Amino acid sequence: WLKELMLRLEQNRNYLCRFIETQLPQIKCCTPESTYLAWLDCRALNISEEPADYLLKHGRIALSSGSLFGKGGQGFARFNFATSQDLLEEALYRLQQSLNNPSG
Repeated sequence: WLKELMLRLEQNRNYLCRFIETQLPQIKCCTPESTYLAWLDCRALNISEEPADYLLKHGRIALSSGSLFGKGGQGFARFNFATSQDLLEEALYRLQQSLNNPSG
């Protein structure tokens, strides 16, 4: 089960980073190693609130606010990709929609 888990996490990480790179180039995905939590650098979005708050409000996607992890985390959000492929795809779709169409 551990090998299967590690493979799934690797696949999810690669999918997440590739999606961000190709579909949302204004966000930078810091490719994680040895964790299932990815840091998303959202500073180029130029939104007036914490990225995690914005994404919860406009995309109904719950990420951890980078500022919870210290001053250097401002403008970042932490994305947990330890989930099913279907949920990961839904979360990324919502993320994309919230940035392309913030009102709904």
